[in-house]
Amino acid sequence: DFPMETNIDEAGSCNAFWNGSSINFYEEGGGCHATGQIPDVVYHEYGHAINSFRYNSTFNGPGMWNGALNEGFADIWALSLTQSPILGIGFYLNDPGGFVRRYDQNIKVYPQDLVGQVHNDGEIIAGAFWDLYLNLNNMTQMLDLFKYTYDSGIDGSDGDEGILYTDILLEVLYADDNDADLSNGTPNDMAIIGAFDLHGITLLSNAVI
Repeated sequence: DFPMETNIDEAGSCNAFWNGSSINFYEEGGGCHATGQIPDVVYHEYGHAINSFRYNSTFNGPGMWNGALNEGFADIWALSLTQSPILGIGFYLNDPGGFVRRYDQNIKVYPQDLVGQVHNDGEIIAGAFWDLYLNLNNMTQMLDLFKYTYDSGIDGSDGDEGILYTDILLEVLYADDNDADLSNGTPNDMAIIGAFDLHGITLLSNAVI
């Protein structure tokens, strides 16, 4: 919780970015509104700042190395504030109902929807947490579990999402556990496992049979 430089109306269009010290938003153009005027985009970019400063990566110093995880976690922060499955409504100038991403239709599932594009692949893990929120019916409770994944610092190369997402699921179960024994379940294990399973993330995702 500290002041952060924010630049608006940067040259360019239809995008925004976090550069390691500031969040930056493009001016209107290219068929898109000025991105600094779209709250979900602001929340998402600030989410990247949280990822950068808070996540304990063992691969690349502070921050996240895996691009899909970085994008997915940034979306989770935005979803937590809007509490809507649709992000970026009003992004396009000539399409008031247009949006950037949504998590209530055509959900992304591992491994068939893992295509090597970070925003797309990030929807798999972000969608799992969105559905966890729906299962718990409590955003604060979901975030209490989500925030513990930052302490573990699970990270890896792009392309390792299957392993990373399974490790994230295990970390959420650890966070939910109340007796240091996963073998007897956790208070919300069915809600957690069910939400992640919708996106193809299971404790057996990478088992070789």
